[in-house]
Amino acid sequence: MVRLPSIQIIGAQKAGTSAVAKWLFDSGYCRPLVFDDEPLYYSKEAHFFDIDWNYNLGLDYYASRFRDDELPALDATPDTLTFAQRVRDTYELAGDNQVNKL
Repeated sequence: MVRLPSIQIIGAQKAGTSAVAKWLFDSGYCRPLVFDDEPLYYSKEAHFFDIDWNYNLGLDYYASRFRDDELPALDATPDTLTFAQRVRDTYELAGDNQVNKL
């Protein structure tokens, strides 16, 4: 089993998703890690499902962004909304019934 974020915040620009994400991060949710040469906003928005290059790197790549096993994890990429099937497929592949816990 691979651990994935327990919360996916999806929405539209200017819909308050940043405020909700900040509140949850401040409350203890694990932020996505930012890898070399990535923009700093990846610490809120992992852009895994909506960018083909990232998505094609696979499940382990996405899971490696959320390394703190003690904290619940959160991804607040608003563009995830249009990639619902990718989200479902990834969570089913991760196992442990995570798709039903999302």
